[in-house]
Amino acid sequence: MTTSFPLNGVTPGSWNVMVLNSDSGTATLTSGFSVTDATAATVSSISPTSGTVNTSVSVTLVGTGFSTSASSMCLVRSGYNDIVGSVTGRTSTQVTGTFNLNGQTPGTWTTRVYYDGTHYADGPSFTINPVTPVNGTVSFSTNPSAAAAYLNGNFQGKTPVTSYNITPGTYTIRYQRSGYNDWSGTFTVTAGRTTDGYARLTAATMETATTAPTLIRSTVTTFKRTTTKMVTPWPASTPTQSPVDPVVILGVLGMGLIVLGIR
Repeated sequence: MTTSFPLNGVTPGSWNVMVLNSDSGTATLTSGFSVTDATAATVSSISPTSGTVNTSVSVTLVGTGFSTSASSMCLVRSGYNDIVGSVTGRTSTQVTGTFNLNGQTPGTWTTRVYYDGTHYADGPSFTINPVTPVNGTVSFSTNPSAAAAYLNGNFQGKTPVTSYNITPGTYTIRYQRSGYNDWSGTFTVTAGRTTDGYARLTAATMETATTAPTLIRSTVTTFKRTTTKMVTPWPASTPTQSPVDPVVILGVLGMGLIVLGIR
């Protein structure tokens, strides 16, 4: 059996449902129908106000004019399908249940309560958060580029280069490039963020060893030709006597005399 009731001006609340048979018999369902005031239904709050994608979150919606038997809840957002909640409890001022956020789009959604099963009242926003990243990212760049990048001594590649999935913490970044001074600095890696490891390299100064010249002093003897006749000096000392025996000398003189006499 189906029927309709004109509810304009009817006092909101629970009503008994009575069925009257043609033989004057009756049957009553106590508090079997709820009347709510469409103009008075409100949604004032939701707790918690956010949840993380790919999880299920239990919520409590608070307001007025809710049906104790037919109220339902959902999250709505323009351009997306409604996220219908699973109701676990109802009062005239509160609806409790869960939202399954598996595969849902992160962002801001609007809470909505169908307070009588057909009509609805919108409430405060609910935020679906993306999965919180665990690690961070480091972007290595230098001027000039093509420098070898090291993170805590581990080679990452030639700049520009980006390293992903870096555990949050404090790191030392070092750059090396031929013809330039080495550069190093300390950076902090934060979960879900990109750390900018930019550095400007300075050209290395060329150092040339200089040897002082050695001065060598030398004496040169110069000879000059002259036409002046040199006078031989008389020996200053008595010549050394010849070692020839005097007897030999007398013999020689005698022979000379003999030769002269023969002639």
